[in-house]
Amino acid sequence: MGLGKRHPLKPNKIKKVKERADGVCEHEDCEEKIDDSNSEIHHIIAIEDGGDDSLNNLALICNNCHLKISQHNQLAKVKIEQCNQLLRRNPEMLFFRRKKLENSIKFYENELKKKFYFKNRDVSLIQIN
Repeated sequence: MGLGKRHPLKPNKIKKVKERADGVCEHEDCEEKIDDSNSEIHHIIAIEDGGDDSLNNLALICNNCHLKISQHNQLAKVKIEQCNQLLRRNPEMLFFRRKKLENSIKFYENELKKKFYFKNRDVSLIQIN
């Protein structure tokens, strides 16, 4: 399962994110104590979706929260692609079946827009490139 394109962060960014987190997962609903062995720096808006490496777009989260968010997004992308493939392969599909697939695509597109909230930041300040 692809979790997005990885690229190295500058050491000073990593240090600032870790200082801000102060040893606690920054996912809104988690109080997990974290250190280098059980945490990841997460891009709130993925680089491939127009996010950047600004401090406000980075969160230090525990491995469990990172996996949950990544799996959620990956599943939605896979489901959208599967529905699109069915629509392309069957252009003469019955109207109700086509509508059901189109509604499924809308549902999963909304799932991709679902916001995960993080402590210590004003999400409205995050810029999309």
